[in-house]
Amino acid sequence: MVVMSDFEREREEQIEKNNRVLMELGLHETLDRMQSNERKRKKARLDERRTRQRAKLELRQQEPVRQSSRLRGKAAPSYDENLRPRNSPRAARVRKPGFVTNIHEVYTMEQYESLDTFTKEWVMGIDGYDGDKRVYSSEGATCHQCRQKTLGKRTSCSECGSHYGIFCGDCLWARYGANLDELPEAWKCPSCRGICNCSICRNRKGWAPTGQLYWHVKSEGYASVAHYIVANHLEQPQKGESVKAKPEKPQATKKDAEPDPSNTTRRSARLATRK
Repeated sequence: MVVMSDFEREREEQIEKNNRVLMELGLHETLDRMQSNERKRKKARLDERRTRQRAKLELRQQEPVRQSSRLRGKAAPSYDENLRPRNSPRAARVRKPGFVTNIHEVYTMEQYESLDTFTKEWVMGIDGYDGDKRVYSSEGATCHQCRQKTLGKRTSCSECGSHYGIFCGDCLWARYGANLDELPEAWKCPSCRGICNCSICRNRKGWAPTGQLYWHVKSEGYASVAHYIVANHLEQPQKGESVKAKPEKPQATKKDAEPDPSNTTRRSARLATRK
């Protein structure tokens, strides 16, 4: 015999009391009828759901079975990254060892002539640094090239006046061969001249990022990464146009090709090779 606790006995007594009240009021049959109707509604919804599922299954079975493209006689798709269109987002991310040349990357003589020049060398690793450490601050302006928000001097484009024209001195020197202190008031940023080689601008044009090219182009005798890229991707003259001689390489000084360790810190060297 199961021994009931006080709580269970009290519960059973309350249930019996409620049933007596329902019987006296004549609501017991009404309650049974409501519960029966609810069970019928649940069964009807379940039957309707099963009917829809059977209809979907029959319709799916009537559809033609998927078949391999190869069995249907169609040519197999090509997954060669080199055959992707140049404006494909994935094509822009293709990286190869060394500098990735692109046959669609072409610069005009006007863009070549717009490359920056300098009379005095910019010393890297000093502006915006505290000793060997770069000073990062929320009060600084973000460089468009290295995308670092640090203290130090910044450029300003006279044409667009936007964030595309903000460069730190080290990036401007390493990537475009310009001394920030020597820039004219009417200076136009590389983006406005169409020669910006940051990864964002190159990806937007469908060109692969240059990667770490600074020390390579210096060893080749170029003044900067921009001089190297533009000089090696000049447009070919159209038929009937006068052929212009390809300009010689902008030669860098010996001090540029072999930087003085006392002026260029290890951290500034890493900064110079930023994309």
